[in-house]
Amino acid sequence: MVYNRRVRTLVALLLLSAGVARGGETESAVGRMHFEEGQRRFRAGDFKGALPEFTAGYELTRRPAFLLDIAQCYRLLGDRVRASEYYRTFLTLEPASELAPAVRKLIEEIDAELRAALPPPPVAAPPPAVIAPAPPPRRRHLASAVLLGVASGALATAVILTATSHAQFDELQASCAPPRGPGCTGARIDPVERQAHASVGLYASAGALGVAALVAYLVERRR
Repeated sequence: MVYNRRVRTLVALLLLSAGVARGGETESAVGRMHFEEGQRRFRAGDFKGALPEFTAGYELTRRPAFLLDIAQCYRLLGDRVRASEYYRTFLTLEPASELAPAVRKLIEEIDAELRAALPPPPVAAPPPAVIAPAPPPRRRHLASAVLLGVASGALATAVILTATSHAQFDELQASCAPPRGPGCTGARIDPVERQAHASVGLYASAGALGVAALVAYLVERRR
């Protein structure tokens, strides 16, 4: 706040020594009254009350030094934008003033305060997470599995019947001599023949079912 005190001291010296009026004695006296009342309120911390006094003094006398008092009031009232405007107006009117360097420093401080008061830039929202699609459910090869199971059962049954019929046939061969002996009756031979024929049929069925299971599996894979 060294610059603030320096500016106020220089403004007071200018106004008191050189006068506040460009016109006659009446404007000078009234302008001085506004200045002194503004100074009294300013020193008492009544910046809001000092502001109209300094403003009235400037409107009456048009002395640029009043602009600095007005700017100081606005700054201490928290209105940095208006304060900066009055400081800049003073520099426009008095660019060669001995107060110009201090006023420029004040403007720099206000600009820094205004930048610091700006809200931070919004943070960009992260992109939505890419969720990989769930893999399609694995198709169950139901038809081919059923056909394969039936084919396996038929093949197993055929193997059992073949083994049984072979065992019975060997037994018949051992007990019967050609031509048919007493133990080689039709009641004993016919079941063996039927088992042999059934086993052949089951082998064929198992083969057909196996082929059907393979075809069904290939078709199901393409779906």
